[in-house]
Amino acid sequence: MYPFLALSGLSQRNNLFYGVGEALIEGVVNGERHIYILVPQGEDCIIRKAGASQVASVLLAEWCQGRTEAERARTFLVAAVEKAVENTRNQAEKAFDEAVAVSSDGTVLVNADEALVFSGKNPPVSVSRGSFRTGKILLAGNSPPVRIQCESRAKAIQDFLASLPAGHTQEIFLTGEAGSAQKTLLLTVDRYSPSPGSRRGFGLFGR
Repeated sequence: MYPFLALSGLSQRNNLFYGVGEALIEGVVNGERHIYILVPQGEDCIIRKAGASQVASVLLAEWCQGRTEAERARTFLVAAVEKAVENTRNQAEKAFDEAVAVSSDGTVLVNADEALVFSGKNPPVSVSRGSFRTGKILLAGNSPPVRIQCESRAKAIQDFLASLPAGHTQEIFLTGEAGSAQKTLLLTVDRYSPSPGSRRGFGLFGR
């Protein structure tokens, strides 16, 4: 069907899967394994490296049409979906573990280099991001606070205290010069923060 393959340099250990108007070939070129997409163009064919969506489309057609390689196509697709689900879950768990604060519905995560927790007229308690692995600060709303540029940590504390009477109980400040030296501070009142080592209300997703 594709006579030009004899001249393509592909080894004899090739696997051909048929899609709709295109085909997929898995083969070894110069000792390296590659997956190519073949698209008919007149009496000739275009061959190029296949993208993920093209691979999925062809394998799905092979499986659904019950063709020669249907079982192998099904096995590959099922394994790929399982792997994608696993990767997505691992990424979500990593993002949650690294977050300092989370919304009540668990859909919004906030990262910060440091959290400052205010309780009445007491000096704020500084908490490093690593302390929030199992217990998270609860966001005051279901969206993260607006990030405010501020020249220093001291100025961020001053501005936050000044805003408390107006009901601003949670703010994010970006301190320092823009770039690698910039730090993110999350300032909050104590009612949104778990006690040190506590899991009260913030251990979401079975963490």
